[in-house]
Amino acid sequence: MSVPGFSSSLSSPSSASTDGFTSSPPDLGWAPSAASPILCCSPSWSTPSPACAFSGAPEFPAAMPLRPLLCCLAAALLALGGCQTTDPMKASEPAPLEAALAALRERPAWTDHAPLSFPRHPAGVYLKDWYIVLDPGHGGDAHIPGYKRGPTGVREAEINWRVALLLQELLEAEGARVFLTRDGDFDVSNADRAAFANTLPRADGGEGADLFLSLHHNASSNPDSNYTSIWYHGEARWNESVLDLAVILGHSLGRHLRTEVGRTSLLMSDQQMYPQGFRVLRDARVPALLLESSFHSNPAEEQRLRDGFYNLREAYAIYEALCEYAYAGRPTQSLVATEDHPEGFGMVWELDDGLPKNWWGAERERILPSTLQIRLGDNILPHRYDRDTRTVAAILPADTPDGAILSLHFTNFMKRHNHPQRHRIRMEATPPVLEAIGTKRPFAPDPR
Repeated sequence: MSVPGFSSSLSSPSSASTDGFTSSPPDLGWAPSAASPILCCSPSWSTPSPACAFSGAPEFPAAMPLRPLLCCLAAALLALGGCQTTDPMKASEPAPLEAALAALRERPAWTDHAPLSFPRHPAGVYLKDWYIVLDPGHGGDAHIPGYKRGPTGVREAEINWRVALLLQELLEAEGARVFLTRDGDFDVSNADRAAFANTLPRADGGEGADLFLSLHHNASSNPDSNYTSIWYHGEARWNESVLDLAVILGHSLGRHLRTEVGRTSLLMSDQQMYPQGFRVLRDARVPALLLESSFHSNPAEEQRLRDGFYNLREAYAIYEALCEYAYAGRPTQSLVATEDHPEGFGMVWELDDGLPKNWWGAERERILPSTLQIRLGDNILPHRYDRDTRTVAAILPADTPDGAILSLHFTNFMKRHNHPQRHRIRMEATPPVLEAIGTKRPFAPDPR
């Protein structure tokens, strides 16, 4: 299925000045300003990010279309390329321990943002050929007075869109296949957003994204609120695989955006808001999360969210989390044998830890047997696990009702849960057929 208006293109949206943004081209002349962002000259992951002596940066409208923003980024990096590091680790003489201890007595406040740095993550290679759908929340609502706007009128839909474009650029540079649920400022129903992710065509002939991320920013009647929350659908036990990512995302966004980390749980069920949950998550048959990265209702945060480089800071936080998530693998399993049994049907699955098979130590046990469980509905099925062949066998009772749900759970030694876990059983077939609820990622070798 292809939903009209959906695109993987990188076109920039138009925006009215009443939205708190501008679509006019930026002035690329140098105009040092105390409000200008400080960029760190860190061309690669292995190069430390110094505190640059350069105090100015190209002055540009606080929020701009993507292509001028990228031009501005390039200009800034070129200008800053010659700055000298003040990093003690790069000094000619190592600093004494006493100096490090003294520095701890004058630690910066948590809300002081670190200099912006966005090197390519060395684990980004593990995102190659991941199918990722980014869903910039809302859209098409500029005509509604006060709808989803910050204190000075900045539209959440516009912020979500800008972060999505920057994140798409970061992910595609790693070889991920990235698609957006909207390619402009218009409304798309939540049902259509989820359906797009569920039916996304894949090069392997299958369908469905590996991951669906709905990008949002929160609001509250309390103007001081500014914490990060990551939302999943329903019960935690339905979402083991994607919750692995949710934790990493929440920590990364809190660290990069300096939100109120520790104020409350960073993981939230959508049923805390509505009994049926969020439609966009409820309808998703692929691993799906909704991100409320920060609060646009917080006056200071709203102004930061107008800034293109701050949007990049947020996009990079999500990118970094995705790199680290993919690096640890996504385990899965394959049904390799079925046979008649006096009590029903015997089934054998081969487990895959989701990790490259040419890593040093790949021959060792990388699946945690203590996490292995097979359930039929709410009942645990006895199973037998063979560590040498990495296969698990269980008996499906003959009286299993058609349409029942069988789930298989395990983690690899990096504590990543398998996907898909849940299968719908078709008992009218002989032997029974298990239909996976979700898309299995094809195994990919070490990309290095």
